[in-house]
Amino acid sequence: MSSSQYVKDNTLATSGAIINVYRLVNFLKSNTNITKLILRCSKINYEVIKELAQLSYLTSLDLSCSYVGTEGAKVLASGNLTNLTSLDLGGNEIGDEGTEALASGNFPSLGELKLYNNKIGDRGAKALASGNLTNLTLLSLGFNEISDKGAEALASGNLTNLITLKVYDNSINYRGAQTLTSGNLVRLTSLIFNYCSIDSTLPKNFLPELRRKCNKRKIVEEPDSKLSEVQASLHFDSKGFKPI
Repeated sequence: MSSSQYVKDNTLATSGAIINVYRLVNFLKSNTNITKLILRCSKINYEVIKELAQLSYLTSLDLSCSYVGTEGAKVLASGNLTNLTSLDLGGNEIGDEGTEALASGNFPSLGELKLYNNKIGDRGAKALASGNLTNLTLLSLGFNEISDKGAEALASGNLTNLITLKVYDNSINYRGAQTLTSGNLVRLTSLIFNYCSIDSTLPKNFLPELRRKCNKRKIVEEPDSKLSEVQASLHFDSKGFKPI
């Protein structure tokens, strides 16, 4: 099966396709005009990740649900992805250790990082808050295990360029949302977070700010299932819920 059939303009995109990944890497090395790579739901092994991590011309890499794991995250972090502006590693069981590696990794141009559904707790959140990823404008941490302590770390860290922060389906309550909207995240305009109900016991002076920055979200509960981020992330405005 030829890799060229998955190419459109500067993007190579597959989702669960059966392909020879080693042939794919060689194809990419011979076609450096391909700067955006999407390999969703592909079983990618350690050696392939090592090869991908050296493709310095890549600007966007999506390896969501592709068995990357902790060690794969470490390999990507120590690679040469210096032009990468967008990285999606959702659904890869990276955990706190892999997140720590990414936070201190070699990603000087990274603006968007998606780490939803990765078993990340407060330790990982603290690493992200104090790491090298100061250029991030979007950070997606939905479906993880972050508590209010992790929210406090994110709010007080060096992610001062964040515009969008997604922390839905964690263990952060509405007071954690208050922390996120009142810390160092001075550019934050979109906080995607569930349980954003306004409690009358909260200080009234922060309610307008919380209403402005905390977008309500609605998810249909499905036992033992994980909604995709596209399905799960909803904004609420005057016209109602809409996918983003």
